[in-house]
Amino acid sequence: GQSVGVFPSMIGNLLFAFLSLENKTRRGIVASVAYAVSNIVMTYLPPSSTSTEMYRVLIRILQIQEAMRRHTKVEEMLLLPLAELLEQEGGEQGGVLSNREKEIITQVAKGLTNKEIADKLNISIFTVTTHRKNITQKLGIKTIAGLTVYALMNGFLKQEDIKL
Repeated sequence: GQSVGVFPSMIGNLLFAFLSLENKTRRGIVASVAYAVSNIVMTYLPPSSTSTEMYRVLIRILQIQEAMRRHTKVEEMLLLPLAELLEQEGGEQGGVLSNREKEIITQVAKGLTNKEIADKLNISIFTVTTHRKNITQKLGIKTIAGLTVYALMNGFLKQEDIKL
């Protein structure tokens, strides 16, 4: 009923508040949560647990903590500067992209060259260049970094798809 609808909005508010914090503060929170979780898990593991099981649990917690650290690092080094760059470039100017243009942006954001994109999509390099010019005119975004942010923000690809 009513509490089910409240829960997602509470999570959304908490997530927004968390993302509004400075990165240094978020890193501290991530480390504190990982430490607290490891203490809770170790406390509540059944007494019959072997040291190997405890070791596996701790390793998994450390892996999760490392994944969260990498995510924060990607956000700091890539997403925030690129979002600022996108804003400086004028952002979206109202052009509607074709499906092929979305494919081109996705490949550019993944780090492919015009030639690689042409080969992958079975089109000429001149067609790729024309699509990129049209994309620039429609969006007002001139850089690969700006196109990458646009692709991420519009769900064309995920952070994991980007070569760092």
